[in-house]
Amino acid sequence: MRIQPRPNSGFTLIEIMIVVAIIGILLCIAIPNFRQHTEKSRATACQAQLRLIKNAAALWALENKKALTDSVDVNALVDFFDDKKIPACPGGGNYSAPFTPGTTPTCSLGGTHKLD
Repeated sequence: MRIQPRPNSGFTLIEIMIVVAIIGILLCIAIPNFRQHTEKSRATACQAQLRLIKNAAALWALENKKALTDSVDVNALVDFFDDKKIPACPGGGNYSAPFTPGTTPTCSLGGTHKLD
């Protein structure tokens, strides 16, 4: 009985190295885009939170018959939020307090974390 040689099957080292290089190039392109989109979504969420605070301060002024120049403490605004908590910046910033209904609240991160 004669043993027949099996044909070589599988990938060569060069083929595997090419695949790894292609994956590396794709990751180099994808990771910066992912980080950019993550920061953009945090800034958008921060702007939405700032709008909520601004609207809550305006509602507080209407309900308490206050002028738009009167300052309101953060704790007085809690009742105007659905979850009864003061919104927090998703980027880790802090919102300016006390709030004035006639002005725009700001985030300590600045940059894109602000209302226009």
